[in-house]
Amino acid sequence: MTEIIISVGGVGALSTIFLALINPGDEVVVIEPAFDCYAPQIEAAGGVYVGAPLVPPKNAKCRVDSSEFTVDWEELELKITRKTKMLLLNSPCNPGGKVFTKEEIKKIADICIRHNLICLSDEVYEWLVFPPHKHYKIASFPGMWERTITMGSAGKVFGVTGWKIGWTIGPERFINAMQLIQQNTIYAVSTPLQEALAQTIEEVLPDVQTTDRFFRKLSLELAEKRDRFVNALASVGLCPVIPQGGFFMLANISNVGTYCHAHTRDLKQSDFCSTYASQCK
Repeated sequence: MTEIIISVGGVGALSTIFLALINPGDEVVVIEPAFDCYAPQIEAAGGVYVGAPLVPPKNAKCRVDSSEFTVDWEELELKITRKTKMLLLNSPCNPGGKVFTKEEIKKIADICIRHNLICLSDEVYEWLVFPPHKHYKIASFPGMWERTITMGSAGKVFGVTGWKIGWTIGPERFINAMQLIQQNTIYAVSTPLQEALAQTIEEVLPDVQTTDRFFRKLSLELAEKRDRFVNALASVGLCPVIPQGGFFMLANISNVGTYCHAHTRDLKQSDFCSTYASQCK
């Protein structure tokens, strides 16, 4: 087992990856919007965070699908310099909910190969993709296995976030570097919880290709909740971005009246929600 390593959750995997593979001054290009832990963890490893924002749709209607947020391919390549070491891809994306298409993944793979970059593929939401969309693993594309490190999370897959078990799959040279970091930091991951996770995986694997599988039921259940939440937000004048996968949903609040904004502009972030709820009817 030289091409996989267990970590303390997905966040623990990220931290170990950056500490193992990023040297001071190395740049990491991250497609945004992005998980808020990426930047501080990259910087903690001595790296430089470089954001590459998705392009929102022009003249967007109130309900926007996350697929309408697209990559500016020319701008993405302009972000890459001689100091760039890694490109981080998160699909399905947290928090935007975008599931990158096969064509988009292929273009990202081509960029990584052309610029000789490591690709960190954060796939913790790979099973939370809403029909009819599909998840594609960038490591499976030609020329990508040897430069890709893929991470997953038991908490996201099975709804057991408190267990804090994640995993990383990739070439032996990457996994060996991560092992060196973990051996001298966290040392080990809870053995009883690893056993519980192993039994869970063994139980769901036999029906992974069937229509009755656990993962399909979960994605359908979440898709139904997503649709209800979209309608709820729209009913009060907010403009949701409809996610194709994951747990999260963004909403455009720019059309909310200015009365609340005037009273909350100088408040601390921790006071914002309670004040908004009490003043905006």
